[in-house]
Amino acid sequence: MSRSITRCASHLRQRTTPTCALISSQHSRLASQLQRPTTFSLQPSSSSEPHTNGKRHASTTATSPPSPSKEVVTWQRFFELRQTRRWTNVAASGVSTVAAISVAGPIIATSELIGSLAQSAGIMDPIFAIGLPTLAMGGVGWLAGPLLGNLIFSLRVGKSSLADMATKEKSFFDRIKRFRADPSTSTLNNPIPDYYGEKIGSVQDYRKWLKDQRAFSLKSKKDML
Repeated sequence: MSRSITRCASHLRQRTTPTCALISSQHSRLASQLQRPTTFSLQPSSSSEPHTNGKRHASTTATSPPSPSKEVVTWQRFFELRQTRRWTNVAASGVSTVAAISVAGPIIATSELIGSLAQSAGIMDPIFAIGLPTLAMGGVGWLAGPLLGNLIFSLRVGKSSLADMATKEKSFFDRIKRFRADPSTSTLNNPIPDYYGEKIGSVQDYRKWLKDQRAFSLKSKKDML
């Protein structure tokens, strides 16, 4: 009986020893894997990198810098620019007139040619002999003033605004020709109010001009009846 028990115990030991050894080896392998530090990579994979770079490149190339906003010339802005151009031309004419007189006056006063021409014309008074040519040069300077004024105005406003202003100005004069009263009904005692529309300086002035033209036409028709 004791021999059989001993044989059974030895047989069980032989069968459980490989199983326990396998379990212990797997346990040690799992423990070694758990002890290793786990590393994570933040870099994109090689397969997805060209695709994302292509998207970024396309987005950067498609995005263009914002273009400067263009000034829109409205009718009110057109009338303001029109008045500015008028006053600029007047100021430039005044400056050019003073400059022409200042430059030409001393030259005319000391020129022997002017004296001989005055004597040949029968002008003996030196005031008239010097003053008339000086005033003539002042008139030339006044006429040359708008050229300088338009140049200054164009540099100040810009090409785009000048093009819009030219379009608005053509349309404005077409409206003046269309809606003004019949000039055949005007007289010296009853002239057409602001025939060329020179006093129009705003949209309100234009509306008032239209009312004045209608009132003049109605009055002329009543007078004819």
